[in-house]
Amino acid sequence: EKHLPPHEREQCLAEIAQCDEDAKACKQEGEAKHQQLLEALEKGLHHRRRLYQEASPEVHEACRHLCEACNFIATRLLQQDNMPGAHSLLKRAEQVSDKHDLDR
Repeated sequence: EKHLPPHEREQCLAEIAQCDEDAKACKQEGEAKHQQLLEALEKGLHHRRRLYQEASPEVHEACRHLCEACNFIATRLLQQDNMPGAHSLLKRAEQVSDKHDLDR
């Protein structure tokens, strides 16, 4: 864990919890909430990177969830013939997984 002042650490943990809660709610809502799901996962990853080392299990797990969501939503976009949107999400999944080769 990175050293952060106690107040900043608590704020970061609260933001991570909120992002996780938002992502869970978006997953339950389904296709209508894909954009919000990606935003919640991106924010959660950002806050985890502020709090934890890049090689930490917390960051690794957040990267994995974001990659899975990008790949899943890209597949949906391909089914709708939205090639540019799918390509963008697949590129993002690749960027995130570059630091975590197990997710490729």
